[in-house]
Amino acid sequence: MTADTDTIERVEHGDVVVGIDDSVSSRMALDWAAKWARSTGARLRAVHVLDFAASSPLVWTSQFPAMAYVPDIPTRANAEEAMSALFHAAAPEPDWTLEIRDGIVGRELVSAARTAQLLVVGTREHVGPGRLISGSVSHYCVTHAGCPVAAVPPTADPHPVAQAANQDLAVAAATGSTP
Repeated sequence: MTADTDTIERVEHGDVVVGIDDSVSSRMALDWAAKWARSTGARLRAVHVLDFAASSPLVWTSQFPAMAYVPDIPTRANAEEAMSALFHAAAPEPDWTLEIRDGIVGRELVSAARTAQLLVVGTREHVGPGRLISGSVSHYCVTHAGCPVAAVPPTADPHPVAQAANQDLAVAAATGSTP
């Protein structure tokens, strides 16, 4: 296979985009996405989103029009340093990238995956007030992405083929519209 053919195939198949943060499920999602990208020859793009809460301890909630107090908001520099360490722990290939974006997490991940072959996100199993405050990013991505979405639980087997075979991983072909 020539370099030109390789480039054409990557464009046709798109990148693998993985959303990352400091959660256990995000680390599992990054590990899973890295193994998937290596096994398929895809380029991996890790995306971390700093939403508007990063500049203020008072934020609008995603599910209803109210304010919530969020203590201990990390600075942008701290977040970039932590995400860079997480990304490099995955032993990235030379063409893999880490993007730090500003915006609403679900929307930014869906936007980043616009031309991707696959979007990979972790699931956190939020319940109660935590879900009301932050919403479910994985649910948003599954219902809004224009590509398949792999939702990786925090206890996932990091091997993508075994994971899919065991059906412990939810892979949904998103249509880009809400149900």
